[in-house]
Amino acid sequence: MMEKVIKIPNFITESECDEIIEEIKLFTGQRFLNYGIGKSYGENPLSMSPRIKEILWEKIKLIFGRRAYVQCWCNVLQPGMFIPPHVHREPGLNPDGTLMKDSHYYKEKHPFRCTNLFLGGPEYGTNYNGVNHKSNRGELHIFSSDLEHSVDKNITGSPRYSLVMDFMVTIGDGDWLKIL
Repeated sequence: MMEKVIKIPNFITESECDEIIEEIKLFTGQRFLNYGIGKSYGENPLSMSPRIKEILWEKIKLIFGRRAYVQCWCNVLQPGMFIPPHVHREPGLNPDGTLMKDSHYYKEKHPFRCTNLFLGGPEYGTNYNGVNHKSNRGELHIFSSDLEHSVDKNITGSPRYSLVMDFMVTIGDGDWLKIL
């Protein structure tokens, strides 16, 4: 599969990137240094922070439409951390090889839309199918849920921040919000 990535430069401003980073620091609190990557430990930033929702909500409605569901999380790559190659549409399997019915991917019959919004910190790009794409602050990358992507190891002394959103037509677990 080719690395088909749609890029929207200046999706948000640099000052909005700074605001979102500060909001992430606020709601992670004392956990910030150990926060890391992943689905924000059940904390959807669009629910956790009215300011993050205010910055992003109308823009995501305009691009992704109403009646979809969005899940959002933060990736804070502390020094030494990386995001290994993965896809978002890989359904979980039970030990007998059948699909896990409790996986939020189980209900989605087709690939769905995923995004990566680079907020700041060390800029060393995101790899899509092994091809490195430069990260620009405030630029939104949109790609298919079956596109493999990763981020190289953070070898700097500063955290790297990004906000990730998946959009599906069926509701997943409790972290998903309906776009109205």
